[in-house]
Amino acid sequence: MQTHCTNIGIADEVTLLRTSLKKTLSQQAGLDVVFDVPNIADLFQALPDNRVDVLLLDTYTSKECIKSVILSLKEKFPAINLLILSEHSDYKTVSELLELGINGFIPKTADLNELINGIMCASRSILYKNKIVTDSFYWKANARLNNSFAPREIFLSEMERKIIQLLWEDKNTQEIAHSIFSSVSTVEKIKQKLKQKVGSSSTIGLIKYALKERIIQYSNSSLQ
Repeated sequence: MQTHCTNIGIADEVTLLRTSLKKTLSQQAGLDVVFDVPNIADLFQALPDNRVDVLLLDTYTSKECIKSVILSLKEKFPAINLLILSEHSDYKTVSELLELGINGFIPKTADLNELINGIMCASRSILYKNKIVTDSFYWKANARLNNSFAPREIFLSEMERKIIQLLWEDKNTQEIAHSIFSSVSTVEKIKQKLKQKVGSSSTIGLIKYALKERIIQYSNSSLQ
């Protein structure tokens, strides 16, 4: 009974690694390397003439470049499963490339068994969850958690800043309304909105925030 053979393409700028991979993988049962190319231009020339199940793709020199290549491959050859081979494996890069739909990220320091396991998973359109991929998931989860506690930027309009300044100068609501040519009810609404913006339940808390963020302009009269 004839078993399905997984066709592999290799795109890597390092000739020694590329030819070594081709020789080694071609000796594995069920694997066939149909081409190996040194650059992206040759890759896009070779793909239309070859059926490729799994493409082993180098990250080359630029992260932005490889992102563009992956997006183009996904658009033009959606049936091809991608495994990234790289000398550099920072979690941010791995996470970003996973979001583009690659099937795995394998450091070039990995052994042959890991590469073959990755190819087998990718050939079935399964994500190969090795250590670097799993760790990148944890990294992203922690980054999201940290970002949720990061200080948020609060934008205040000129009118809102003016009202805070007048509050600092001990002006009451009616005086503030007169100064900004508005109604008392409008001033009250803006004050309430300001408290919600800065996360305070009181005018004092609003003033403390404004002092901390240097929103209030000091003057001799305001210090008396």
